[in-house]
Amino acid sequence: MNQTSAQSDSARTESTNFPQCVYIAGTGRSGSTLLGMLLSQHPRVFFAGELTHIWKRGFQQNQLCSCGQPFLCCEFWRAVAEDCFGNDCDARVSELARVSERVSSFRNLPGLMMGVTHRKDHSTQQCRVYRDLLSSIARVSGCSIIIDSSKYPTDLAAFIQGNVPLNIIHLIRDCRAVVYSWRTQKPRPEIHWKDEDMPHYGPVQTAIAWRTFNSLIEKISMPVDDSYHLLRYEDLVMDNPKHYEQLLNWIGLKRSETEVAGSPLDHSVSGNPCRFKSGPLRVAIDDRWRDGLSRSERMLVKLLCGSMQKRYGYGD
Repeated sequence: MNQTSAQSDSARTESTNFPQCVYIAGTGRSGSTLLGMLLSQHPRVFFAGELTHIWKRGFQQNQLCSCGQPFLCCEFWRAVAEDCFGNDCDARVSELARVSERVSSFRNLPGLMMGVTHRKDHSTQQCRVYRDLLSSIARVSGCSIIIDSSKYPTDLAAFIQGNVPLNIIHLIRDCRAVVYSWRTQKPRPEIHWKDEDMPHYGPVQTAIAWRTFNSLIEKISMPVDDSYHLLRYEDLVMDNPKHYEQLLNWIGLKRSETEVAGSPLDHSVSGNPCRFKSGPLRVAIDDRWRDGLSRSERMLVKLLCGSMQKRYGYGD
């Protein structure tokens, strides 16, 4: 199923007007929003957030854009929708939401792990719309590089299957930290019409998802060339200037004198609530799990994910 080499060949033959897309793959609570905000400090980079959720959370539910406006009231996304769909936006959103849900569904995970690809008509339509959306975002933002922090390996498999040119950042975080984070209460400010917290998941479900997601991302990406980059969250936050520089070089950019000093006002669709914070971007390690995780939870993670944890360098 691996098409990374073909993907690179496709990228070289794409129109020069097609933007470069950096897809952050991984599990939830791995720091993808922080990474996207960090990269978007460069003037040529636009952080779009989790584009897999744009149809439901954006167009249908009208959740808040990170600029603070409801999605349908945000001038940026209104301009993107008009550029991408013209006057046919409302008629197409329901259809596109159904296609995206079929591709993104976690019911596809077992088949993908066994090498079964998405239905061709589903992946073809998903990839066509994704290309159009990225192109519109690039035209409206004026940026040549788009960051998508969707993370889902199901979506990634469709894009690789459809030869969408991508740079893939596989973002890893210690499974123990992810388990702790998913059981911690965290509000969802984007749900602006009522008070609601992000969902909670138990340690077994989280650990299995962590192992499955990361195994599948490795399987379908297969780092045989420079389009795949493995990055640990802990390394990023402990030395973010170093990794920021490395990532810019990897995607073909150099540090610019016009970079935003701090957190830029962006228009990300979905992600961690930190995207709503203004002011200088603070990058600091979050290791509350060391005191907050129970002994039984630690043993559970070791039982379910111990070998992968060690391979990624989490041996303590």
